[in-house]
Amino acid sequence: MPGAYPKKPDDYICTQIPLPQFEDAVGYISKFKPIVNASVHHIILSGCSSWMEGTQAKKPGPCTSQCRSTILYAWAHNGAPLTLPKGSAFEMGRLTKTKSLTMEVHYMRKETEPDYATVELTYTYTPTPYHAGILLMFNAEGSIPPLTQHFTTNISCSQTSILKFHLLFRLETPAPIYVIRVRTHAHALGRAVLGYYKHPGEREFHLLARGNPQWPQTFYRPSQLLALSDYVELDNGDLLLARCVYDSTNRTRITEMGSTNADEMCNLYLMYIMDSKYELPEDSELCADEMVPGAWRFPPQGSFDYAPETPPPVFSKEKLELELDLHWRVHGIRLGQVGGVAIAETKDGDSQLFVFHRGENVWDSSSFDEKFVYQGYRTRFVSSPIVQVDPYTGRVVDAFGDNLFVLPHGISVARNGKDGSPEALWVTDVALHQVMKFTWGKWNEPSLVLGNKGEPGRGPDSFCQPADVAVASTGEIFVADGYCNQRIVKFSANGEYITSWGVGGRTVRDPDPENGFQVVHSLTIISPEEAGHGAQKGIEQICAADRERGEIDCYDLDGTRISNYDDVVLQPTVFSIVYSPLYK
Repeated sequence: MPGAYPKKPDDYICTQIPLPQFEDAVGYISKFKPIVNASVHHIILSGCSSWMEGTQAKKPGPCTSQCRSTILYAWAHNGAPLTLPKGSAFEMGRLTKTKSLTMEVHYMRKETEPDYATVELTYTYTPTPYHAGILLMFNAEGSIPPLTQHFTTNISCSQTSILKFHLLFRLETPAPIYVIRVRTHAHALGRAVLGYYKHPGEREFHLLARGNPQWPQTFYRPSQLLALSDYVELDNGDLLLARCVYDSTNRTRITEMGSTNADEMCNLYLMYIMDSKYELPEDSELCADEMVPGAWRFPPQGSFDYAPETPPPVFSKEKLELELDLHWRVHGIRLGQVGGVAIAETKDGDSQLFVFHRGENVWDSSSFDEKFVYQGYRTRFVSSPIVQVDPYTGRVVDAFGDNLFVLPHGISVARNGKDGSPEALWVTDVALHQVMKFTWGKWNEPSLVLGNKGEPGRGPDSFCQPADVAVASTGEIFVADGYCNQRIVKFSANGEYITSWGVGGRTVRDPDPENGFQVVHSLTIISPEEAGHGAQKGIEQICAADRERGEIDCYDLDGTRISNYDDVVLQPTVFSIVYSPLYK
């Protein structure tokens, strides 16, 4: 979005985006990643069938005359990035049906600064075995009476009526399609949108999706909407059906189908993939109203019910596809054992990588006695333990912290609660049992030191092998007093002790088998703007990696546990965690 100025709450602003790099080539989009601020309610990215000359997007303006041939991606607040299954992609370029892009952004509030809401596309020029398309099922004929519960509007069509019109509604497509994502849409009265399919000759309805249009408007995996699989195969002759369920008990007028907020809608978007040896159907975007007489004569059980108010979690247990850069390395310095790394992004958009390492010192089984006192006969301070590195080139930008650290462990960046700019660098040393703060850019000496140098302890002013630090938007400091004390300690922004929680006297050598932590190894903050749904919404959280339990616990800032993550994918151990709002 090239600098939009939403002038009022609930403002809709659109732009058209050219694709000059694809004038003579086809791009294959495999991933959509939103980059937005908190005022953005939703984004719809569509393909346009008209080629657009030039390299600059159109000036942002009203959405009344936007070009939208097919929807490619839809994101709403609390939605997630979308990665298509491996080997599948949307096609774009002058030689395809998507010759340019249009972007619709719905803003929740007025803005005084220009907004640049972004959808980052990951693409390749290499053709994929499967190409993707969207099937839109909608009802444009319904009329909802006032003061009525569980009122329904229906949609029915066979793939023949979508892909190739045929009076007998028999499928005449050369290959099956596989539904991989589903999105529902209705307005204020909508309480459920359901999708079904039936095989030829069958009377049984197979559930394709059951969603609430009041949930975040994003594409969900079919299994999140109660389908049996995340790849729903639709074959020759299959009948597609959809139904919207409304509640007009608080409305005293008739509501027609239409595009304004005073009207209603009934939309079900099916994102599918198909063997790329075959052309995507010309009319695959449209399946309207009841095209198959009698299809809803015997509706399935539950098709009049409202969907749950609580949306399904939008996260995926699939691993992120990260690729190791075998050629990247830190140049100009020899690193010892690396205790931790941290990334900071400055106001001007630059990224900075900080590496916290132990030089020639090594942490092994002989480093501490039974009371957790460091056993280095000659305590050697690490030379240049904190190394600032250009994350792109690996070049050392700065190095500091001489004569301060023995066994570095955790390093983290504290950010300004308003604009997210870095304010301080926090580090821990397990040999010194201390936590130190470096005010941003003032690397000569720490501005705050917590803990007693070389002395392990359990009191309010002591630590025993502290592992990590996280700072809330309030400025309050949280320390993972991890190996010996098995607790989280909370301090004020000035370093004054407030409270702690955990096992207390238990240690890593004598853990409590039933309660508390077994090595609090890493901390991360979830800001109030990004925090959860329902009772969790708007509550800032401090989350801890309980290393030896293989669990993650999240608390409010007073230490009340809000949630616990103990999925088998976390076993046997969780060493480090970080929160990303894109994958919540």
